[in-house]
Amino acid sequence: MQTPWLARFSGRTAGLGLFVAALLSAATIASLRGPKGWPMASIALGLAWALGVWSSRPDRDGAEAPARTALAAVLLLSATTFFAAWHSQPTVTVNDGYGWDGLQYHAIYQFIGTGEFAQRPIFPFHQRLGVPAIASFLPLPERSAFLVLGFAFYASALGLLARFWLVRRSLRADLVVAACGWLCLHWISPLRAGVCYPINIDASTLFFDAAFFAMLWSPRLVRLLPLVALVAALFKESALLTAGLWLASTAILSVVREGPRRDALRRRLPVLLAAVLAALLAKTLAGSLITPRLLVTESSAATLARWIQTRADHPLQLVRLLSTFVNAYGGWLLVPLAALSARPSVAPEARSDDDLDDGHLLLWLCLFVGVTFISGSDLSRFAWQASPVALTLALSTLHRRAPRSALALTLTSLAFVRLFTAVPSPSEGHLMPADDYEGAYSWMMETAHYSLVAAWAAFGVVYWLVAERVLSRPREPRG
Repeated sequence: MQTPWLARFSGRTAGLGLFVAALLSAATIASLRGPKGWPMASIALGLAWALGVWSSRPDRDGAEAPARTALAAVLLLSATTFFAAWHSQPTVTVNDGYGWDGLQYHAIYQFIGTGEFAQRPIFPFHQRLGVPAIASFLPLPERSAFLVLGFAFYASALGLLARFWLVRRSLRADLVVAACGWLCLHWISPLRAGVCYPINIDASTLFFDAAFFAMLWSPRLVRLLPLVALVAALFKESALLTAGLWLASTAILSVVREGPRRDALRRRLPVLLAAVLAALLAKTLAGSLITPRLLVTESSAATLARWIQTRADHPLQLVRLLSTFVNAYGGWLLVPLAALSARPSVAPEARSDDDLDDGHLLLWLCLFVGVTFISGSDLSRFAWQASPVALTLALSTLHRRAPRSALALTLTSLAFVRLFTAVPSPSEGHLMPADDYEGAYSWMMETAHYSLVAAWAAFGVVYWLVAERVLSRPREPRG
């Protein structure tokens, strides 16, 4: 008769074996079939994601999967999704595959390598020197260099977040694998186009946001935040926004809270202020390195003023914002909301006075959504940038209120990422986005036609109501 530990070992090992087999199938199909193999490769990736979640769940005795097992599953999934997409996702034919932002990064890349501009980068792209500079020194073709850097930053961000969730927050391994798998598939989906538009810097932005966030929670590493902000701002000026919002949210709560928690928040204010100043210094230096060769007529203040006026003139843009977050997070946004309303009696976990809490995360997220809504048109990019905070808040809620929802959430969220369709090119002769019904721009809520935006918003509401109904059912005791 099999002993309990042997049964536990056999079940988890079998699940991990099937997980690896599904990953190998996806990689093999992608490498042999190319773009024609995308549907089958994506099915294998989706299956691998579900198997990774299933094999990371607690056993019948309640024993959690080891953190190293979940971390290995996350890194394997990130590597395979990247490899499969590289081989089988066709490059979208906007400006010869460079997209729009990619043309600006290509100009910086060429300037660092040759001293000449292919075209003059415009504001605010001329400040984003980090990734193009590193890519220019790699012994690879330009697109391959950007892709390799993108994968390195993305896998590092996922590994850092997974370790943070598993070790620092002590969250369930299956929930962590499910969340990281969502980010893997989201990166290669039409919403972020992480592989089909290879010349981009989104992965480095996610890495530095994740690093800043994780260090903010660490009593030992919090002192390094100014250095992280300084380096991050050389890659993208949004590091200043990230640090500024953490400073603002911490300052607000240091006034509202009382007792030891107020003291803990106030102790963070000097280092956060130093991080803001460091990011501002780096942003100024990065912009000035090539500014003398350019005519820069824009500014952050002018951009904010223009977008405030635009949003005020078109209040229905709020519907686009709602649909953007529904598409960006799917069930990871909707199931926690449903759990909060369906099970309001569950008390939050106790935290030490030196810890940031879920209320702090929610305040930061609200400030971030409000500021980015009036900062530009790339709502999908902004929503994705918030994922370290948003998913931490979602995972904390699910861990307390719906801990066994990981596998169901994984399977039902596939509809949001639209994994089984390759990223389409824009409609013929229609490169500029303008309320599109079809093509690449119809997949992103900031550029899709309002009928599609409303349909996705309605789908999100229905999903939320169904999830709330399911979570409201009384749970049967396990005998």
